[in-house]
Amino acid sequence: MTCNEASILLDGLIDGQLTAAQSTALDAHLVGCPRCQRELDQLRRLEGVMKKMALPSLPDEMWDAHWGQLYNRLERGAGYVLAGLGAILLLSYGAYQLCREWLGQPGIPIVVRLGCGLVVLGLIVLTVSTVREKLLTHRYDPYKEIKR
Repeated sequence: MTCNEASILLDGLIDGQLTAAQSTALDAHLVGCPRCQRELDQLRRLEGVMKKMALPSLPDEMWDAHWGQLYNRLERGAGYVLAGLGAILLLSYGAYQLCREWLGQPGIPIVVRLGCGLVVLGLIVLTVSTVREKLLTHRYDPYKEIKR
């Protein structure tokens, strides 16, 4: 057995996954090879250190709080998007109806038509801008976790 072949089997030896034939061949190689014996000793020390480094499990309350906050963030974000889309649709439909019914009458001066159209268009732009800003800044709001 070569050192490369033995090196591949060392992990299996530590994990107890070698067949009897593999284990016997590896043991015979380790008797005559100090380099592979040192590697096996290092792997065993590393295994001992890793067992001591086991991470503590978090309490269930902490996991519940984490997922609750994540769900709340997703829920709020979806609510803002849906409310914004609804407002945009309603304002757009209102602007269409305004233009079609009221502003389309020949007796209304062009200044009034233009003024009303600009007000409606401005409201639509402000709604979109406000919703977009709220979505972007909500993530980075330093006071969002403060309870009132």
